Amino acid sequence: MLSIAALVPCGFLATKTVVGTFAGNEITYLARIAVQGPKRGLISLRAEELKNSFDSYMQGLDSQFLSDGSGAIVQIPSTATVNNNTGTGNSTSSIVGLGGQANQFQEQQVVQFFAAEGGSPRSGTAIVSYVDGAADTVYFSTTLPAGTAVGDFVMIQGSSGALNSGITGIYT
Repeated sequence: MLSIAALVPCGFLATKTVVGTFAGNEITYLARIAVQGPKRGLISLRAEELKNSFDSYMQGLDSQFLSDGSGAIVQIPSTATVNNNTGTGNSTSSIVGLGGQANQFQEQQVVQFFAAEGGSPRSGTAIVSYVDGAADTVYFSTTLPAGTAVGDFVMIQGSSGALNSGITGIYT
């Protein structure tokens, strides 16, 4: 998070505002050269990428606002495979086959596991190392809490796990 304080033209110090980044995007060098010079593309790739980035951001934000208020990211489906402490390094543990929901996670996100919404969290947290959306897999750099299994709810860190305990899914 970034704290910003700015001077307004009349010389008074404005209030501090907390600014966060959600679903950041990068426009690459190839995207820049595609819109510059005599061989540029027919559409403005920058404008198109920014529009797509905004659409992606809004979908992610909608998923938080339209959730049940518990802080749940996803429920591990019965078809998934939970691999706890079977690897090393950045892929110490993994959850494979999240039913297309792997991209709901963010790298370096700290998560909790609950056997049921409204229940108690399993002892400990896990840190998302990286996400492979194409393989529908989330990798963790830590072991998962003991007992983590299919059917568990993966929730944002600090969530109580109770329905309607946050502002429509955003932890308060």
